Amino acid sequence: MEFLQKDEIFAMAQYSDNLQDGVILMLSFDQLTPEEIRNIKVEDVETLTDRLSNETMKIIKGAIKERKYIDVSNCGDHSSKYELKQSEYVVRGAEDGKVSEQEVHRRAQKIFNNYTYKGMTLADIRNAGKNNK
Repeated sequence: MEFLQKDEIFAMAQYSDNLQDGVILMLSFDQLTPEEIRNIKVEDVETLTDRLSNETMKIIKGAIKERKYIDVSNCGDHSSKYELKQSEYVVRGAEDGKVSEQEVHRRAQKIFNNYTYKGMTLADIRNAGKNNK
């Protein structure tokens, strides 16, 4: 399998409908697991700088600032927008703030589908990160 390059992943993350989704790709590229991603608190970000790229830090800062989330249907024919709950977590949702591991995967899959990488997974992004070091 040919791995995506860092600049391709950064472009997908940066231009996704939500930086709340894009940050998932960048954190995966920097070798964090979905479980780690869902548990990152805003206060933890500075302690991770040695593990994270400058590009990831840029996306994290944008994701933290996001207040609204755009949820586009799988077929792309409609979308809904809702308020993100303010919480201590970087990746958050509308209800209890912290998202589930399944939600982390769902959000990543939404980006992959938008870029016609339908078979791609977060494990593929982590592997690309290992091979781009």
